[in-house]
Amino acid sequence: MKNDVSTFRSFGLVLFLSICNLCYVTVNGQTTWIANANSGAATGPNTFTGTDAITEALAAASNGDLIYVVPSGNAYDAIQVSKEVLIFGGGYNPRNSSSPLSIINGIDLSASNVRLSGLRIPVTINSSLVGSISNIMIDKCHFRSLHLTTNTAVGNLVVQNCVIGDNTSLNEGQLNHHTGVTNARLLNSIIYIRSASSIPSGLVGAAIENNLFVGVGNPPSTQGALGTVTNCLIRNNIFYGVQPKGGNLDDNTQEYNISFDCVDCSFSVVDGNTSSNNLEGVDPQFVNMTHASSFQFSFDVSLQATSPGKGTGSDGKDRGVFGGLIPYDIHGSPLPTIQSISAPTMVGEGSDLTVRIQAIGN
Repeated sequence: MKNDVSTFRSFGLVLFLSICNLCYVTVNGQTTWIANANSGAATGPNTFTGTDAITEALAAASNGDLIYVVPSGNAYDAIQVSKEVLIFGGGYNPRNSSSPLSIINGIDLSASNVRLSGLRIPVTINSSLVGSISNIMIDKCHFRSLHLTTNTAVGNLVVQNCVIGDNTSLNEGQLNHHTGVTNARLLNSIIYIRSASSIPSGLVGAAIENNLFVGVGNPPSTQGALGTVTNCLIRNNIFYGVQPKGGNLDDNTQEYNISFDCVDCSFSVVDGNTSSNNLEGVDPQFVNMTHASSFQFSFDVSLQATSPGKGTGSDGKDRGVFGGLIPYDIHGSPLPTIQSISAPTMVGEGSDLTVRIQAIGN
Protein backbone atom coordinates (compact mmCIF):
# COMPACT_ATOMS: atom_id res chain seq x y z
CA MET A 1 0.00 0.00 0.00
CA LYS A 2 1.40 3.39 -0.95
CA ASN A 3 1.04 6.37 1.34
CA ASP A 4 1.91 10.03 1.02
CA VAL A 5 3.73 12.11 3.58
CA SER A 6 0.58 13.04 5.49
CA THR A 7 -0.18 9.40 6.19
CA PHE A 8 3.29 8.89 7.53
CA ARG A 9 3.05 11.24 10.48
CA SER A 10 2.66 8.15 12.68
CA PHE A 11 5.73 6.62 11.04
CA GLY A 12 8.03 9.56 11.73
CA LEU A 13 10.65 7.28 13.23
CA VAL A 14 10.62 5.01 10.19
CA LEU A 15 10.92 7.86 7.73
CA PHE A 16 13.73 9.38 9.73
CA LEU A 17 15.64 6.11 9.71
CA SER A 18 15.07 5.59 6.00
CA ILE A 19 16.15 9.09 5.00
CA CYS A 20 19.11 9.41 7.34
CA ASN A 21 20.63 6.21 8.69
CA LEU A 22 23.22 8.21 10.59
CA CYS A 23 20.71 10.13 12.70
CA TYR A 24 18.72 9.17 15.74
CA VAL A 25 15.50 10.19 17.41
CA THR A 26 13.83 9.75 20.75
CA VAL A 27 10.09 9.02 20.76
CA ASN A 28 8.21 8.95 24.07
CA GLY A 29 11.43 8.20 25.92
CA GLN A 30 12.50 5.50 23.45
CA THR A 31 15.87 6.06 21.81
CA THR A 32 16.75 4.58 18.44
CA TRP A 33 20.27 3.25 17.97
CA ILE A 34 21.84 2.43 14.60
CA ALA A 35 24.09 -0.58 13.93
CA ASN A 36 25.82 -0.45 10.53
CA ALA A 37 28.34 -3.07 9.42
CA ASN A 38 28.70 -1.78 5.87
CA SER A 39 32.28 -1.13 4.84
CA GLY A 40 33.09 2.55 5.12
CA ALA A 41 29.93 3.36 7.08
CA ALA A 42 30.16 6.75 8.79
CA THR A 43 29.79 7.09 12.52
CA GLY A 44 27.44 9.60 14.09
CA PRO A 45 25.32 10.23 17.16
CA ASN A 46 23.96 6.94 18.52
CA THR A 47 25.46 5.11 15.54
CA PHE A 48 27.87 2.20 15.79
CA THR A 49 29.81 0.64 12.93
CA GLY A 50 31.57 -2.63 12.25
CA THR A 51 30.47 -6.24 12.70
CA ASP A 52 30.25 -5.73 16.49
CA ALA A 53 27.95 -2.71 16.10
CA ILE A 54 24.88 -4.43 17.59
CA THR A 55 26.86 -5.45 20.68
CA GLU A 56 27.92 -1.84 21.17
CA ALA A 57 24.38 -0.59 20.62
CA LEU A 58 23.06 -3.06 23.19
CA ALA A 59 25.63 -1.88 25.72
CA ALA A 60 24.49 1.72 25.25
CA ALA A 61 20.75 1.05 25.05
CA SER A 62 18.24 1.21 27.88
CA ASN A 63 15.16 -0.94 28.37
CA GLY A 64 12.52 -0.08 25.78
CA ASP A 65 14.95 1.24 23.16
CA LEU A 66 15.00 0.25 19.50
CA ILE A 67 18.08 -0.94 17.61
CA TYR A 68 17.93 -0.67 13.84
CA VAL A 69 20.24 -3.16 12.12
CA VAL A 70 21.17 -1.70 8.74
CA PRO A 71 21.21 -4.34 5.97
CA SER A 72 24.83 -5.05 5.11
CA GLY A 73 27.05 -7.22 2.98
CA ASN A 74 28.88 -8.03 6.21
CA ALA A 75 27.23 -10.24 8.81
CA TYR A 76 26.96 -8.97 12.38
CA ASP A 77 28.62 -10.77 15.27
CA ALA A 78 26.54 -13.01 17.55
CA ILE A 79 24.83 -11.13 20.36
CA GLN A 80 23.39 -11.71 23.81
CA VAL A 81 20.15 -9.81 24.38
CA SER A 82 20.04 -9.03 28.10
CA LYS A 83 17.90 -5.88 27.88
CA GLU A 84 14.27 -5.25 27.00
CA VAL A 85 14.80 -3.97 23.46
CA LEU A 86 13.38 -4.10 19.95
CA ILE A 87 15.83 -5.17 17.24
CA PHE A 88 14.64 -4.43 13.69
CA GLY A 89 16.28 -5.33 10.40
CA GLY A 90 15.44 -4.81 6.75
CA GLY A 91 13.50 -8.03 6.09
CA TYR A 92 14.42 -11.52 4.89
CA ASN A 93 13.41 -11.10 1.22
CA PRO A 94 13.93 -7.52 -0.01
CA ARG A 95 11.90 -6.30 -2.96
CA ASN A 96 15.21 -5.67 -4.71
CA SER A 97 16.75 -9.14 -4.84
CA SER A 98 20.27 -7.67 -4.90
CA SER A 99 19.78 -5.81 -1.64
CA PRO A 100 21.69 -7.10 1.42
CA LEU A 101 20.09 -8.56 4.54
CA SER A 102 20.39 -7.81 8.24
CA ILE A 103 22.30 -10.99 9.17
CA ILE A 104 23.19 -11.77 12.79
CA ASN A 105 25.41 -14.78 13.47
CA GLY A 106 23.63 -15.91 16.62
CA ILE A 107 21.23 -14.60 19.26
CA ASP A 108 21.10 -15.60 22.93
CA LEU A 109 17.94 -14.41 24.68
CA SER A 110 18.26 -13.60 28.37
CA ALA A 111 15.71 -10.82 28.89
CA SER A 112 11.94 -10.41 28.78
CA ASN A 113 10.02 -7.98 26.57
CA VAL A 114 12.20 -8.52 23.50
CA ARG A 115 11.17 -8.26 19.85
CA LEU A 116 13.25 -9.52 16.94
CA SER A 117 11.93 -8.48 13.53
CA GLY A 118 13.13 -8.44 9.92
CA LEU A 119 16.34 -10.35 10.66
CA ARG A 120 18.22 -13.25 9.09
CA ILE A 121 19.77 -15.57 11.68
CA PRO A 122 21.54 -18.47 9.90
CA VAL A 123 22.06 -20.31 13.19
CA THR A 124 19.97 -21.15 16.24
CA ILE A 125 18.25 -18.59 18.43
CA ASN A 126 18.74 -19.92 21.96
CA SER A 127 18.70 -19.00 25.62
CA SER A 128 21.35 -19.88 28.16
CA LEU A 129 19.48 -18.11 30.94
CA VAL A 130 18.90 -19.95 34.20
CA GLY A 131 15.49 -18.57 35.10
CA SER A 132 12.44 -17.32 33.24
CA ILE A 133 11.70 -14.87 30.47
CA SER A 134 8.40 -13.71 29.00
CA ASN A 135 6.88 -11.58 26.26
CA ILE A 136 9.19 -12.60 23.45
CA MET A 137 8.15 -11.83 19.87
CA ILE A 138 10.02 -13.14 16.83
CA ASP A 139 8.40 -11.96 13.63
CA LYS A 140 9.36 -11.60 9.97
CA CYS A 141 12.65 -13.39 10.59
CA HIS A 142 14.38 -16.24 8.75
CA PHE A 143 16.26 -18.41 11.21
CA ARG A 144 17.48 -21.98 11.51
CA SER A 145 15.85 -22.93 14.79
CA LEU A 146 14.77 -21.82 18.26
CA HIS A 147 16.14 -23.89 21.12
CA LEU A 148 15.42 -23.27 24.79
CA THR A 149 17.14 -25.43 27.40
CA THR A 150 15.78 -27.00 30.57
CA ASN A 151 17.11 -23.98 32.48
CA THR A 152 14.86 -21.48 30.73
CA ALA A 153 11.12 -21.14 31.35
CA VAL A 154 9.26 -19.04 28.80
CA GLY A 155 5.83 -17.45 28.84
CA ASN A 156 4.04 -15.44 26.18
CA LEU A 157 6.16 -16.40 23.19
CA VAL A 158 5.00 -15.27 19.74
CA VAL A 159 6.59 -16.57 16.53
CA GLN A 160 4.82 -15.25 13.46
CA ASN A 161 5.46 -14.52 9.78
CA CYS A 162 8.77 -16.37 9.93
CA VAL A 163 10.66 -18.83 7.74
CA ILE A 164 12.19 -21.47 10.00
CA GLY A 165 14.88 -23.82 8.70
CA ASP A 166 17.76 -23.33 6.27
CA ASN A 167 18.97 -26.81 5.28
CA THR A 168 22.21 -26.71 7.23
CA SER A 169 21.71 -29.15 10.08
CA LEU A 170 19.46 -31.78 11.59
CA ASN A 171 17.92 -29.06 13.73
CA GLU A 172 16.10 -27.75 10.67
CA GLY A 173 12.96 -25.92 11.71
CA GLN A 174 13.44 -26.78 15.36
CA LEU A 175 11.25 -25.06 17.94
CA ASN A 176 12.34 -27.15 20.87
CA HIS A 177 11.47 -26.10 24.40
CA HIS A 178 12.50 -28.62 27.02
CA THR A 179 10.74 -26.98 29.95
CA GLY A 180 7.48 -26.28 28.17
CA VAL A 181 6.44 -22.88 26.88
CA THR A 182 3.13 -21.56 28.13
CA ASN A 183 0.79 -19.23 26.28
CA ALA A 184 2.74 -19.46 23.02
CA ARG A 185 1.53 -18.57 19.53
CA LEU A 186 3.05 -20.03 16.39
CA LEU A 187 1.37 -18.25 13.52
CA ASN A 188 1.59 -17.82 9.73
CA SER A 189 5.09 -19.25 9.42
CA ILE A 190 6.82 -21.65 7.02
CA ILE A 191 8.51 -24.42 9.01
CA TYR A 192 10.83 -27.03 7.48
CA ILE A 193 10.93 -30.39 9.21
CA ARG A 194 14.06 -32.47 8.63
CA SER A 195 13.95 -35.13 11.35
CA ALA A 196 12.49 -36.05 14.73
CA SER A 197 15.05 -33.72 16.34
CA SER A 198 13.72 -30.73 14.41
CA ILE A 199 10.03 -30.63 15.26
CA PRO A 200 8.15 -28.08 17.38
CA SER A 201 8.02 -29.50 20.88
CA GLY A 202 7.41 -28.51 24.48
CA LEU A 203 4.34 -26.41 23.67
CA VAL A 204 1.58 -26.26 26.29
CA GLY A 205 -1.68 -24.44 25.63
CA ALA A 206 -0.34 -22.88 22.44
CA ALA A 207 -2.10 -21.56 19.37
CA ILE A 208 -0.58 -23.22 16.29
CA GLU A 209 -2.41 -21.61 13.41
CA ASN A 210 -2.06 -20.89 9.69
CA ASN A 211 1.39 -22.41 9.32
CA LEU A 212 2.92 -24.45 6.51
CA PHE A 213 4.84 -27.48 7.77
CA VAL A 214 7.11 -28.85 5.04
CA GLY A 215 8.99 -32.16 5.02
CA VAL A 216 12.42 -32.10 3.36
CA GLY A 217 12.53 -35.79 2.40
CA ASN A 218 11.01 -37.44 -0.63
CA PRO A 219 7.25 -37.87 -0.15
CA PRO A 220 5.26 -39.72 0.92
CA SER A 221 6.82 -39.24 4.33
CA THR A 222 6.52 -40.97 7.70
CA GLN A 223 8.11 -38.01 9.50
CA GLY A 224 5.81 -36.38 12.04
CA ALA A 225 5.48 -32.61 12.23
CA LEU A 226 5.00 -32.17 15.98
CA GLY A 227 6.66 -33.45 19.14
CA THR A 228 5.43 -33.05 22.71
CA VAL A 229 2.41 -30.81 22.24
CA THR A 230 -0.30 -30.59 24.89
CA ASN A 231 -3.66 -28.83 25.07
CA CYS A 232 -2.98 -26.78 21.95
CA LEU A 233 -5.23 -25.37 19.25
CA ILE A 234 -3.91 -26.68 15.92
CA ARG A 235 -5.93 -24.92 13.25
CA ASN A 236 -5.80 -23.83 9.60
CA ASN A 237 -2.35 -25.34 9.03
CA ILE A 238 -1.09 -27.20 5.96
CA PHE A 239 1.11 -30.27 6.46
CA TYR A 240 2.95 -30.82 3.18
CA GLY A 241 5.13 -33.90 2.88
CA VAL A 242 5.07 -34.43 6.63
CA GLN A 243 2.59 -36.26 8.86
CA PRO A 244 0.34 -34.26 11.20
CA LYS A 245 0.86 -36.95 13.81
CA GLY A 246 4.07 -36.75 15.76
CA GLY A 247 5.46 -37.55 19.17
CA ASN A 248 3.41 -37.06 22.33
CA LEU A 249 0.21 -35.32 21.28
CA ASP A 250 -2.27 -34.98 24.12
CA ASP A 251 -5.58 -33.13 24.49
CA ASN A 252 -5.17 -31.02 21.35
CA THR A 253 -7.95 -29.53 19.23
CA GLN A 254 -7.18 -30.09 15.52
CA GLU A 255 -9.46 -28.41 13.01
CA TYR A 256 -9.54 -27.00 9.48
CA ASN A 257 -6.07 -28.33 8.62
CA ILE A 258 -4.88 -29.95 5.38
CA SER A 259 -2.42 -32.84 5.12
CA PHE A 260 -0.83 -34.14 1.91
CA ASP A 261 2.00 -36.38 0.66
CA CYS A 262 2.39 -38.40 3.85
CA VAL A 263 2.12 -42.13 4.51
CA ASP A 264 -0.44 -41.50 7.26
CA CYS A 265 -2.17 -38.19 6.70
CA SER A 266 -4.76 -38.69 9.43
CA PHE A 267 -5.05 -36.55 12.54
CA SER A 268 -4.84 -38.20 15.95
CA VAL A 269 -8.10 -38.92 17.77
CA VAL A 270 -6.55 -40.73 20.74
CA ASP A 271 -5.09 -39.43 24.02
CA GLY A 272 -7.68 -36.69 24.24
CA ASN A 273 -7.01 -35.26 20.77
CA THR A 274 -9.97 -34.22 18.63
CA SER A 275 -10.18 -33.81 14.85
CA SER A 276 -12.81 -31.90 12.90
CA ASN A 277 -13.10 -30.31 9.45
CA ASN A 278 -9.63 -31.50 8.46
CA LEU A 279 -8.78 -32.52 4.88
CA GLU A 280 -6.62 -35.64 5.01
CA GLY A 281 -4.45 -36.61 2.04
CA VAL A 282 -5.77 -33.72 -0.07
CA ASP A 283 -3.57 -31.64 -2.38
CA PRO A 284 -3.64 -28.00 -1.15
CA GLN A 285 -2.89 -26.78 -4.70
CA PHE A 286 -0.24 -24.14 -4.13
CA VAL A 287 0.40 -21.67 -6.94
CA ASN A 288 4.07 -22.69 -7.09
CA MET A 289 5.56 -25.00 -4.50
CA THR A 290 7.72 -28.07 -4.94
CA HIS A 291 9.39 -30.45 -2.53
CA ALA A 292 12.89 -29.18 -1.81
CA SER A 293 15.46 -29.35 0.97
CA SER A 294 14.88 -25.71 1.91
CA PHE A 295 12.51 -22.86 1.18
CA GLN A 296 13.10 -20.78 -1.92
CA PHE A 297 11.64 -17.29 -2.04
CA SER A 298 10.71 -17.95 -5.66
CA PHE A 299 8.07 -20.36 -4.35
CA ASP A 300 4.51 -19.06 -4.15
CA VAL A 301 2.62 -20.83 -1.37
CA SER A 302 -0.61 -18.96 -1.90
CA LEU A 303 -3.52 -21.18 -2.93
CA GLN A 304 -4.93 -21.55 -6.41
CA ALA A 305 -8.52 -20.46 -6.95
CA THR A 306 -9.56 -24.15 -7.15
CA SER A 307 -7.76 -25.13 -3.94
CA PRO A 308 -9.90 -26.95 -1.34
CA GLY A 309 -8.32 -24.65 1.26
CA LYS A 310 -9.35 -21.46 -0.52
CA GLY A 311 -11.71 -19.55 1.77
CA THR A 312 -12.46 -22.67 3.84
CA GLY A 313 -10.54 -21.89 7.03
CA SER A 314 -12.24 -21.63 10.40
CA ASP A 315 -12.65 -17.88 9.85
CA GLY A 316 -13.77 -18.11 6.21
CA LYS A 317 -10.29 -17.14 5.01
CA ASP A 318 -7.66 -19.36 3.39
CA ARG A 319 -6.03 -22.21 5.20
CA GLY A 320 -2.25 -21.86 5.31
CA VAL A 321 0.05 -18.90 5.76
CA PHE A 322 -1.98 -16.33 3.81
CA GLY A 323 -5.07 -16.74 5.99
CA GLY A 324 -5.78 -15.61 9.52
CA LEU A 325 -5.39 -12.16 11.02
CA ILE A 326 -1.73 -11.63 10.06
CA PRO A 327 -1.15 -13.07 6.57
CA TYR A 328 2.41 -14.07 5.70
CA ASP A 329 4.54 -11.22 4.37
CA ILE A 330 6.64 -12.40 1.43
CA HIS A 331 9.26 -9.71 2.05
CA GLY A 332 9.44 -9.87 5.83
CA SER A 333 10.02 -6.17 6.30
CA PRO A 334 8.84 -4.76 9.65
CA LEU A 335 9.15 -1.15 8.49
CA PRO A 336 7.56 0.85 5.68
CA THR A 337 9.89 1.21 2.71
CA ILE A 338 10.28 4.51 0.90
CA GLN A 339 9.72 4.13 -2.84
CA SER A 340 10.25 7.72 -3.99
CA ILE A 341 10.96 11.23 -2.70
CA SER A 342 10.06 14.14 -4.96
CA ALA A 343 10.47 17.89 -4.53
CA PRO A 344 10.48 20.97 -6.78
CA THR A 345 13.77 21.64 -8.54
CA MET A 346 13.54 25.29 -7.53
CA VAL A 347 11.97 27.12 -4.60
CA GLY A 348 11.81 30.83 -3.95
CA GLU A 349 13.59 32.39 -1.01
CA GLY A 350 11.33 32.44 2.04
CA SER A 351 8.90 29.94 0.43
CA ASP A 352 7.90 26.59 1.81
CA LEU A 353 9.48 23.49 0.30
CA THR A 354 6.89 20.79 -0.37
CA VAL A 355 8.31 17.26 -0.37
CA ARG A 356 6.21 14.25 -1.36
CA ILE A 357 7.17 10.85 -0.07
CA GLN A 358 5.64 7.61 -1.32
CA ALA A 359 6.24 4.37 0.49
CA ILE A 360 4.93 0.85 0.85
CA GLY A 361 3.80 0.20 4.41
CA ASN A 362 3.08 -2.95 6.39
